Amino acid sequence: MTVIIKNILPPLIANAAAVSFPAPDWQWWYRYPNRKLASQDPVRIPNGCRVALDMLAAIIPSPSPYAHVDMDFHGAGLHMMPEGSRLAKHTDALRHPLYPWSRLASVVWFASSPVGGELVVGEEIIETEFNTAVIFDGREPHEVRKVINGERKTLSLFIWQVSHNPKGDDRANFSPSEYS
Repeated sequence: MTVIIKNILPPLIANAAAVSFPAPDWQWWYRYPNRKLASQDPVRIPNGCRVALDMLAAIIPSPSPYAHVDMDFHGAGLHMMPEGSRLAKHTDALRHPLYPWSRLASVVWFASSPVGGELVVGEEIIETEFNTAVIFDGREPHEVRKVINGERKTLSLFIWQVSHNPKGDDRANFSPSEYS
């Protein structure tokens, strides 16, 4: 199940994030071969975007006492897809590469409303609507359709749990419906 929350951030915060979002020529972008741009350094995230990420992290409740948002933004943070780009269907890494964590959920917040660039989670097609957050199970295959006009700008958070939970694996009880 996917949860979609429209107008999740106060307008002032949402607009500040959109205005402060870096341009495609920002020197701190990591450039993937498929043309996707991503932030790699949480210190360099512009203030407006950082405030929005912090607020999103505070709004999204933890599905278990062993879960948390990765505020180092490993693989998360700022993402941009220029016009003409897309992401094929994939599943994000289920294990954190540096810590003994398992991914529970992914959170994507739209900082722009381009034509195209829809997020497809499983079989569900989600339009890129400004100030909308999408929360989905981290194991769910997803893709981004081709961006036709404009740039797809998103803020992303990943929710992880400690892999060695002494009381067992909370993943069996996880459902994004806990966020609705």
